[in-house]
Amino acid sequence: MISIPIKNIESAKAKFKTDIDKFVSNGKVKLEATRNNKRRKWNNIEKGYLTKLINDFENIVLAKPSELETFKTNFQLPNKTNKQKQKRFKDAVLKDLDYTTLRSKFYPKYFQSIGIKSCVYCNAQLTVAVDAEDLKKKKIIKAKFQVDHYIPKSEYPCFSISLFNLYPVCASCNNSKSAKKIKFLLYSETNHFRKSEFEFVLDSASKATFLLNRNSSDIQVKFKQPKTILGYDDFNKTFDIEGVYDTQKDLVEELILKAEIYTKSYRKSLMKDFKSLLINEAILNRLIIGNYIEKDEIHKRPMAKFTQDIAEQLGLI
Repeated sequence: MISIPIKNIESAKAKFKTDIDKFVSNGKVKLEATRNNKRRKWNNIEKGYLTKLINDFENIVLAKPSELETFKTNFQLPNKTNKQKQKRFKDAVLKDLDYTTLRSKFYPKYFQSIGIKSCVYCNAQLTVAVDAEDLKKKKIIKAKFQVDHYIPKSEYPCFSISLFNLYPVCASCNNSKSAKKIKFLLYSETNHFRKSEFEFVLDSASKATFLLNRNSSDIQVKFKQPKTILGYDDFNKTFDIEGVYDTQKDLVEELILKAEIYTKSYRKSLMKDFKSLLINEAILNRLIIGNYIEKDEIHKRPMAKFTQDIAEQLGLI
């Protein structure tokens, strides 16, 4: 629910340069073999597509979001009137780029290095990679997430391994989005975090009612999002954000009660009594709300965005 500065991605790209160079090189070799395979009987348009892809392949893999949009105009799938032939060509490109292998062997460690541990769409589910051992006692990486292609690989197979086109997400959000077009760019082309365009807002009247009745069902939280633009699908409806977070009223209840308990004077006394542990107020704030408190930490843990927004409105952070 918040964009990642480009410097974070550039750092990950530098760290895994050898891996990236290798799968770029392998991809070009396979694409050339496919183009030159006479048994395939590609037409001139298909061969031209493959030639352009080979020439631009490295740039496409590393292309920034704005650059990918530019590439789209030159890489629309051929054979629009023959769906069977178009599918055959698309599947050949996807096979050569080997997304499936990269998904299991490269992307887990790549996203782990960026620090993304929760679904970038709903921020309600974990998306992590863990070390495990197979039957032969070899250490392997298991991905507990799926990868959404922001620009659908069904329409643009050439972008199936483009780093800025890959969004680590939970299975539910991946299935919900499918090939829909969502107005949310995970990767910012600036070098700093910008305020998220999405916000959870606690209804003040429902908070007052809860404090009187102590009934968590009285709590109401609204999800604010940018106005849906023509040609894009509604973010909230696509991922059912309000439906998901309506199940978390107990979390809001706890935050409301904590706001009543952790007064300024009490917080001050805690800082004094535990100064060896609470070396700054940020640590105390994190302990109180039970989640990360900085905007650039939203991707590190599920519910961080929701918790931060409500806690700020209650004066907890």
